[in-house]
Amino acid sequence: TAQRQKLSLLQHDLTACLLQLEAIEEFVQEVISSTEQSASPHQLLLRQPELLSRGHRLVGKPVPAIEHVSSDDLPRETAEREVRLRRAQDLEALLRVKDSLLWSSIEEGLARQKRRGEEEAAAAQAREWAESVQATSQEELRRWSELADSYYQRMQAMQAELEASQQEAAALKAHNERMSAYCQQMQRTQEQLRAARADAAAARAEA
Repeated sequence: TAQRQKLSLLQHDLTACLLQLEAIEEFVQEVISSTEQSASPHQLLLRQPELLSRGHRLVGKPVPAIEHVSSDDLPRETAEREVRLRRAQDLEALLRVKDSLLWSSIEEGLARQKRRGEEEAAAAQAREWAESVQATSQEELRRWSELADSYYQRMQAMQAELEASQQEAAALKAHNERMSAYCQQMQRTQEQLRAARADAAAARAEA
């Protein structure tokens, strides 16, 4: 009958709209939950291609056209269903606006998290470079310190050798001075003996 056809058409359109609304609402809730419960920006970025693909499919899916059906000859319950169907259409339009705004907000949030991840990666790289430079500087300082200690020890050894040589030279000089004084004394004694011999010879000649 005509009433059954109208009821079947209204029921089919209503079911299609409700299923699409349910899919959109589930997707929105999943995106919100992923954004709030993500342990790190990296995990959310890994899911970005999947979320974008699903979002574009839902946005691009055509809304089933609702054919107007006169409810004058239908029971009151059928008229109420038509009112609910019209209300569902209005909600569908509002949800599309909400979905568009939410999707823009999600894309902005993902972009911000991506930038933050890049900034954190750059900061970590700079920190690693600074630590590497610091470690290299400390190694260079250690090597220079060891080299300076080695040169200092060599200088100390050379200083000790120089002092020993100076002491030996002083001892040799003192010995030479003593030997020179002894030689001078021996020379004077020899001259005195010669003079005494000469005097003795002269005395014998006079006698």
